[in-house]
Amino acid sequence: MAHVNPKYRDREAMAPYNFVPLADKPLVAKDPLPHDRFAADDGSEAVYTGEFHCELTTETPCFVRGPLSAVESGDGQDAKNKPEFFSIDGGKTPRIPGSSLRGLFRGLVEIVSGSRIGDVSKRKLVYRAVDTTRLGVQYRNRIMEEVKKNFFVPRLRAGYIRKWKDEWYIQPAEEINGTTWCRIWERSIPPGLEPWPPEDVKRDCNVTKTSASQNGKTIYIQPGQSEFQEVRGGFLHIMFARALRASASPGVGLKVAALIPSGQMMSKRSEAIVFAPDNSKPAKEWWRLRYENPEGEEVALDKEYKEQITDQQRALLGPEGVLSDLQPVFYLVEKGRLTFFGHTMMLRLPYEHAPYDLMPDALKTDEQTEIDMADALFGYIGRRKNQPENTGARAGRVFFSDGQYRGNLPDPFEHEIKPQVLSTPKPTTFQHYLEQVKPDDKGELLNYDDPQARIRGVKQYWHRGAVNINQVEETDRKKLSHQSQYTRIRAVKPGARFTFSIRFEN
Repeated sequence: MAHVNPKYRDREAMAPYNFVPLADKPLVAKDPLPHDRFAADDGSEAVYTGEFHCELTTETPCFVRGPLSAVESGDGQDAKNKPEFFSIDGGKTPRIPGSSLRGLFRGLVEIVSGSRIGDVSKRKLVYRAVDTTRLGVQYRNRIMEEVKKNFFVPRLRAGYIRKWKDEWYIQPAEEINGTTWCRIWERSIPPGLEPWPPEDVKRDCNVTKTSASQNGKTIYIQPGQSEFQEVRGGFLHIMFARALRASASPGVGLKVAALIPSGQMMSKRSEAIVFAPDNSKPAKEWWRLRYENPEGEEVALDKEYKEQITDQQRALLGPEGVLSDLQPVFYLVEKGRLTFFGHTMMLRLPYEHAPYDLMPDALKTDEQTEIDMADALFGYIGRRKNQPENTGARAGRVFFSDGQYRGNLPDPFEHEIKPQVLSTPKPTTFQHYLEQVKPDDKGELLNYDDPQARIRGVKQYWHRGAVNINQVEETDRKKLSHQSQYTRIRAVKPGARFTFSIRFEN
């Protein structure tokens, strides 16, 4: 299978990057000689030792940040506020570290030799799709069961994040009328609700110290029966219960629960309510957020959750999101195992496969039995399969000096600027990051749930030509008001010449 570009203009996508396709298998290197000899035992193998002298000229503004000093680091200063270029003379003379040059060259060698790529993520990406695309249908079928056409029963459950024996768990909520949660019309929410959890719930749960939920509110309700309710004007029918009565204080026939507003959303007219924690079940029956899957691999859902928290979620829930004792959550269980959790019913779910799973087997580092060209030249750490224990690491055979500035410009530095913010990579854009064989049919686009999908390759950014410093600088004052997003740099000008050497042994 190979990637196919769309034929129709309305299916084309623009991006500042593209991909170099992966090889089906790596170019294998001869087993390198040990570092204590310069020829094979029988003298049959030729070896080469020498040095390249190189010159590098910047064609656009170039920046390599200098490190914080021990004093600056001790004072808690942020590196992004240190605009000086890397140097060894207090910022007077720019210098390109040999480690930066080495990383640049290794990346190129990996591409041209089809070597294995060691930093492809093994973490499953998370997604949410609330549309009618193929992915949207897949998402809907995971969180709801369609019992008959357009009649759905949610698979999601409600509960509470709990800290027990220094580990995170989910304690299920009480089941009332066949469900652990209900919904309430926004217009029916009583005023003056206190923060969640109330003192009697903390006491019943043996919780002595916990901060109040940032978004959760204590509410007292009379829940109705769980039954099919009309959604989208009757086009869909989803089974859930509604709160028949609600109050900000206890009352006859009312049960304590947690109202969990999910934030602003167009056309939303109701909020979710999670019933109180079910203390009839012992902690050993709670859902642990870290566990071992059938393949013997550790699943750390708390870590995966923290890696996907958005700024909007932090603003709503706090810096750790829902990871706070007695914070109400929704969660999904599939095949008897906890899949994921979140503060709303439309929670993000992990795909079936991680990007690493969709690489050719011969390029996966876990399957490595032979040494490829990049490892033979630059070295590696980690024992290879079918290799003796004492080959768990090999030092590299190429050595890079720093790039030293040759002083060909009267002043090599640009003026200090705050550059435009570069967004982080978005591998969840599977339309770009995965090979697509039918790109003109959006119903046939492959995603990370498809076992036959394959990652596009090594991502590289298009060369932009003669960019000047004014094209890099952010000048929008409104954007610059977000201080935490911006860094300061003082780049080297185009046309600056540096020289360095690459020494090679064996």
